[in-house]
Amino acid sequence: MTSPLIGRRTLLAGVAAASTLCATATATARARTPNADDAAATASSRTPASLTYKGVNFDTDREVWRTEYVRREIAAVKDQLHGNAVLLLGHRLDRLAEAASIAAAHGLFVWLEPRQFDQDAEQTLAFLASVARAAESLRSQYPRVGLSIGTELTIFMSGLVPGKDYEERGQALGRPESAGYQERLNAFLGQAVGTVRPLFHGPVTYGSGDWEQVDWHGFDVVGANLYRNGDNMTSYTRALRALQRHGKPVVITEFGCCTFTGAGEQGGLGFTAVDWEREPPPGQGRLRARRARAGRRGRGAAGPLRGRARGRGVRLQLHRARLPVFAAALPRPRHRQLRTRQDVSVRNAARLRRNRAVDTQAVLPRGGRPVPLTHPLVL
Repeated sequence: MTSPLIGRRTLLAGVAAASTLCATATATARARTPNADDAAATASSRTPASLTYKGVNFDTDREVWRTEYVRREIAAVKDQLHGNAVLLLGHRLDRLAEAASIAAAHGLFVWLEPRQFDQDAEQTLAFLASVARAAESLRSQYPRVGLSIGTELTIFMSGLVPGKDYEERGQALGRPESAGYQERLNAFLGQAVGTVRPLFHGPVTYGSGDWEQVDWHGFDVVGANLYRNGDNMTSYTRALRALQRHGKPVVITEFGCCTFTGAGEQGGLGFTAVDWEREPPPGQGRLRARRARAGRRGRGAAGPLRGRARGRGVRLQLHRARLPVFAAALPRPRHRQLRTRQDVSVRNAARLRRNRAVDTQAVLPRGGRPVPLTHPLVL
């Protein structure tokens, strides 16, 4: 990885992540805004296994940005994947605003999330304020708009934990020099919420890492990145239900795994199977170890959540679902010039979903390599 931004984008592309909006099993506390009230009321009326919101993360930090591509992919989310929500992330305000307008016009619930990595607190707050203004402008026309003020800022923002980039900060989390980072995080989150409240009047959340102890009092929705892996397979349900203790709607902002055999054991770290530091031929990554391509095993991102919802008092609403992308399966990944490290676009993945036995060679662009997956999507 040549830069922290590219590294994080590879991380996001390597993990099939999704989010679910959960209502509390008992009474849901009143949220700050009408939007959050509506979300909680809708959630409480569902059966435990109900998946009310479905959608995808839409990364606007792509090499080629064309309005017709964005329109085509957003349309695929709604019409082919049958999604009704999208979370837009990125570091360029113009792209976030354009994609948000297109998504809202398609009737999708739109979450915006600024992603500026390795910036300090002042820079982060300044960009957050600009995104909040854009979100409120959109909300004046389309009421179903939410704002996530960031994700895992202890490692992705500078100043909370020692380190020059997110990799160094992640390694430093358990070291003595990082002591007090929970307090520093919550102090910053308080500043962030205080910054956006006068500018944006819709629901506000944050994508917290499982090591972060967030004070959720100032938020409308609890957000958590909760990956199931080999260490928490038996405790995953308890962790999910524990998020309800705050008395607010809960959004699981990230979960899932890659699609090679054994990726489920690695959870959110499955992307490390590809070594982007080595010097393979141009356009290729190199596997750190031999990985078998997965078929049915690769589709289990949402299944465990759905299964654990039934009969356990956990009400789940799938709010957003990342598409499985097969960075480990394709050493020469391509898809229609949209991203260099994904092999299947949203539109083509929808075609795969409609016919799970489809020959993927017919879907990939010229020069792409087939991935014989029988169940590529969980939506």
